[in-house]
Amino acid sequence: MRIGLGMAMAVLMAVLIAAGPVRAQEAVQTPPVPSNMPVGLSDKMFRRMRSAPEAFVADAAGLILGYGVNEGIDPAGIDRAIAVDRAAARGRDMGRMMQADLDGDGSASAGEVAVLVQATSAKGRGRVALSFEAADVDKDGTVTFGEMQAHAVTAGEEAVSPGKASALRGMMVLDLDSDGVLTLIEVREAVKRAQEGA
Repeated sequence: MRIGLGMAMAVLMAVLIAAGPVRAQEAVQTPPVPSNMPVGLSDKMFRRMRSAPEAFVADAAGLILGYGVNEGIDPAGIDRAIAVDRAAARGRDMGRMMQADLDGDGSASAGEVAVLVQATSAKGRGRVALSFEAADVDKDGTVTFGEMQAHAVTAGEEAVSPGKASALRGMMVLDLDSDGVLTLIEVREAVKRAQEGA
């Protein structure tokens, strides 16, 4: 069973990003990356491996087993995972946009969008309205097919930002045998090393 990359990436990135800027007190409490760790390991990844080792391994497993081959993933596999997640976000966004095209003419007028907003759950109404407002680049009250496509591309890029993509690609530093393929065994070994440095 494939674990959704979006979910795995969201959890992994939320924790990596949540580490955010380190306060002075945390800087004193978090030791530097020890010498037994791979060269190039980021402080954020190291802190994540130490603070939530089981979650780190689970997220890595979702990436490796979901998008790798023969229980390992290479840089091309990570790029495929990023591309799949971006494509899924584009598809979801384009699907929402097309739902407002009630007359099938390839665009969504303000009146059609209003119908979709009313048919959306109370919590989703604002998101739908703002999404169409952002997609209507020329502010003429109609979202054309081209504007829908452009908005979907933006949604895809936002789903996996360059920072998230870089962090995912950075997982390859855990390829302990430097064979170009990251395995779950290597991830577990790196996490074990991080815990030993505690």
